[in-house]
Amino acid sequence: GQVSAPGSASDTSLLASATTWPLKRYGRFLPPTEGDDEGQSTSSWKVFESNEESGHLILTIVISGHFFISQGRTVLEGFSLIDSHKWLKIVRRADCLLLCAQSKNECRMFRVQFGGDSKERMLEHCCSCVQKLAEYVPVQVTDRQSQQLHHSLSQLANGENQAKDAEQNASVLHIVNEPLPDSCMSLGERRSVTQLAQ
Repeated sequence: GQVSAPGSASDTSLLASATTWPLKRYGRFLPPTEGDDEGQSTSSWKVFESNEESGHLILTIVISGHFFISQGRTVLEGFSLIDSHKWLKIVRRADCLLLCAQSKNECRMFRVQFGGDSKERMLEHCCSCVQKLAEYVPVQVTDRQSQQLHHSLSQLANGENQAKDAEQNASVLHIVNEPLPDSCMSLGERRSVTQLAQ
C-alpha cells in the first residue's frame, strides 16, 4: 500500500491550495507615539522570532489570493492580495521583504525575513515568494548586490552587446513601480532600507 507520514494526508488536503514559506522573523512597525514632554515621538518595531517555544512563523499564500502570516495557531497578518496593487507596496532586500499597506489615511508597515538552514535557502524562499506575490502586486528590489548579480548574469547570457538592453529593462521596471505614498515616506525617512532590513 501507500506509505505516508502520519498526519500527512490531512496536512496536504489543507495546504493543497496554498503555498507556504518558513520565516525567521516578522516585525511590525509601531507608529510614532507621543513620548516625552519635549514632544519627541518615538517609533519602533515589534519583532516576532520563529522558534520552538513561541511557534514557527509561516507565510502562506492561498490559491484564492489570501495572504497570511501565522505563528503557531495565531494569525499575525491576513488580507486578500486581490487588487492589492492599489494599496500595498512591497520592497525586497536580499532575504527580507518590507510591506507597506495603505488604508484611508493610515499606513501600516511590516517586514519579514525568510527562514532556511542557509543564506542560499533563505534567498530561494524569498525569491519564490516574490514570484508568487508578483502575480498580484509589483515587488520593488532595492538590493544593489542582486541587481549587479542580475546584470552580470544577463551579460553572460546575452553577451556584452545586449547588456545595455538589460540595463534599460531594469530601469523601465523601476519606473513602473510608483514611489510609496507620502504618508509611508514620512515614516520611512527616519530609517534607511538597510536599517529596516536589519
